[in-house]
Amino acid sequence: MGNGKGTIKSTPPGIDCGTDCTESYPKGERVTLTATPALNSRFVGWRGDCMGSRPSTTVIVNAAKTCQAKFKKRSPPKFTLSVKNVGNGKGVVRSTPPGIDCGMDCKESYTKGKRVTLTATPDSNSLFGGWTGACKGSNLETTVLLNAAKTCKATFDKIKGCSPQFDIGMTFNAKFPDREGKYYIIPAEVVDAIIKAINTGTILVIDKPPVCQLPIE
Repeated sequence: MGNGKGTIKSTPPGIDCGTDCTESYPKGERVTLTATPALNSRFVGWRGDCMGSRPSTTVIVNAAKTCQAKFKKRSPPKFTLSVKNVGNGKGVVRSTPPGIDCGMDCKESYTKGKRVTLTATPDSNSLFGGWTGACKGSNLETTVLLNAAKTCKATFDKIKGCSPQFDIGMTFNAKFPDREGKYYIIPAEVVDAIIKAINTGTILVIDKPPVCQLPIE
């Protein structure tokens, strides 16, 4: 009985249940029954004319009797996946299937053998530097197999401020309060510097957006 599996054997021999679950014994015979759970089950206890929670029980056959062994299916083992955000930048790591949202929730237990995908998302002032620990690589996504407790580290690096690189005499098409033209999405530091240069009377002629490198600190 129960949702697990197992076998029962008797001493003296006669019962081997799984397959042979009934045997006749002389009146007064003391029969010991031993329950053995299957690999993914556990023995819970005896019911009916046998009692107790130990795998072996003894019954006196002074009448027809029925003993029931209850086996329960074991829950599959679980392992903990931990995430640590390192570096001087900021970002979050989320998991698929759900469970980790680090930032705040950086640990989750998963069934043994589960494949968990982690996705790193740097904030607007940071760059993703790569995975270390149980996770490897520089892609934003990585997949880890949970066959033991594991820890993955995501590195986020803070972006340095950048300065504009432009030359007098180049054309710059941009959209300022008093000048219309093409609008480029570029770092604020560049736009501010160019506006300042225009306001001081310098003529900027730039064909393309200024190059602004984004080194990390």
